[in-house]
Amino acid sequence: VSRLADSLPDRSVVLNLLSSRYEFLVGFAAAMLRGQVTLLPQSRALQTLRRIAGDYRESYCLTNQDDPIEGIESVVLRRQGSLASWPKRMPHLPLDRVVAIAFTSGSTGQPTPNKKIWGALTAVACATGARLGIKPGDRTAVVATVPHQHMFGLEASVMLPIVHGLVMHAGRPLFPADIRDALAEVGGTRLLVTTPLHLRACVAERLRVPPVGLILSATAPLSRSLAEAAERHFQTTVHEIFGFAEAGSVAERRTLDGDRWRLLGGVGLVQDQARWMVQAKYLPVPVRVPDRITVDAEGLFVVHGREADQ
Repeated sequence: VSRLADSLPDRSVVLNLLSSRYEFLVGFAAAMLRGQVTLLPQSRALQTLRRIAGDYRESYCLTNQDDPIEGIESVVLRRQGSLASWPKRMPHLPLDRVVAIAFTSGSTGQPTPNKKIWGALTAVACATGARLGIKPGDRTAVVATVPHQHMFGLEASVMLPIVHGLVMHAGRPLFPADIRDALAEVGGTRLLVTTPLHLRACVAERLRVPPVGLILSATAPLSRSLAEAAERHFQTTVHEIFGFAEAGSVAERRTLDGDRWRLLGGVGLVQDQARWMVQAKYLPVPVRVPDRITVDAEGLFVVHGREADQ
């Protein structure tokens, strides 16, 4: 991180497109040391990347050697033969510093930026780990099928390991056999961060997999029947995360326990006329929940679909 930070160009923003989760983390941390904001595009489509780069004229791309982005200034990450010397002092990041901007496509298809401060990313990771029962010193390894540039991927497969001191598998397995092999490459308690699409494929293939301590799913609704099949296949429990780009992860549930979501620690719901808003210390203002929800007296809620759905 220290060596890469010294070699980065003097810019204010960077598109971190590194494919390895480890290399992405090194680039993310190096950018933070240089005071640079990392842009997290919602897709790798060239048109999307060029549009974002055009909106942020001071940006450049951090890419792998075999993956330059045509039409955008690219800095290629090269593996160093030796480590740089340890920094004389541990870097300090203010909690209110904007370190990333996540983009959502929205109903118009145009990328909508959502600024993420360091305090928000660490608070969500702390609250998620506490809810899942992760304790300091746990020999837990995180294997993720989701991209680390995606908000759920960043929170669950990058921030969760570094905040709680977990092992982070660098790869992004795609097919069931890849997921089986990635799980076999790590020891201790395995935490699989994934999606309903990947779970369905694994259940259908019926490949034997190493024991998994817990599955964390998001990005799409997970049916009770699929969750039940996945729990049998992986011999574990399946939990879901509910969130959206504007606020990050805000609630969790074990799918088989019912359809009600439980807010993460430090997150609250307030009603503004007919709309529900999420509030937390790390959010500068309450953020509107994009889904139609009903909230019970205990603060648990049920999701009925997106407001934009017809």
